[in-house]
Amino acid sequence: MLDNDDLTYSYQRRSVNNSPERALITLERSQKLDLLVHLLANLQQSLIVCGPDGIGKTTLLETVRQNRKDLWDIVLLRATPNSSFESLVVELLRGLNLKTASAFDINALRDACTRQKVVLLVDDAGDLSPGLLTMLIELADSIPGLRLVFAMSHDQFHIKSGTDKVVEECHFIELPPLNRKQCGEYLQNLSAQPGAVLSFNAVTDNLVEQVYRDTHGIPGKILAELPKLAHYQSRKTARTGLWLGIAAIAAGAGYVALKLMPSEPAPPPEPAPLALAEPAKPAEPTAE
Repeated sequence: MLDNDDLTYSYQRRSVNNSPERALITLERSQKLDLLVHLLANLQQSLIVCGPDGIGKTTLLETVRQNRKDLWDIVLLRATPNSSFESLVVELLRGLNLKTASAFDINALRDACTRQKVVLLVDDAGDLSPGLLTMLIELADSIPGLRLVFAMSHDQFHIKSGTDKVVEECHFIELPPLNRKQCGEYLQNLSAQPGAVLSFNAVTDNLVEQVYRDTHGIPGKILAELPKLAHYQSRKTARTGLWLGIAAIAAGAGYVALKLMPSEPAPPPEPAPLALAEPAKPAEPTAE
């Protein structure tokens, strides 16, 4: 497999905040889209988009399908354990709207690939039965205008490496998780969406740390946590409101009690000072 870091290429970087790459959340993840498009344009080699469940593999494939259809004929299929080589080819022909093709017509597919490059995106490719990936890759190798992209988890890739050795020759593209800062920005962006279950003010440092620790920065797991976070937020808001209500009631009760309390009685007036009796005047002697 080629190492992503060893592959150099030129492209015009697009801001993650603009147009299709916004769904990919970060600049690093949008650069994986640029890498994928570059490889499809320049390599015959089949590609594998890898990462844990919820990392955004389906979003990446859907972004390619929606926004690069002006370059190529692109068909996105979801694999299942019941998928067969014939059923996948038929679905591919149906997706290309080849009205002249029969139910299973490899020649019609070859003709379509000579007119314009055809890109087949296979999501959940790890669910394909053993040997089927090999058949698809060999088909693509025999048709110059056909490109294949498979999406699977790391565990599925290791399993397929044992059943379909040819996958080790595919170019490997891994989607990175969000770091702690990006996790906080992602939560803030989600809280700003219409109908968001989480308020912007609820996205605190403690909440971001908790979510990052529980989800390891995997966007799908962060989305799965939102209902729990909303429930936690509502309980916290209710508790805060309850304590504010109790405090308000206590303050009101104190005010009423203060108003109803009888005022202190006025101190009794001090008794007036007693008037002292004047001393009796001595009687004057009378003349005899």
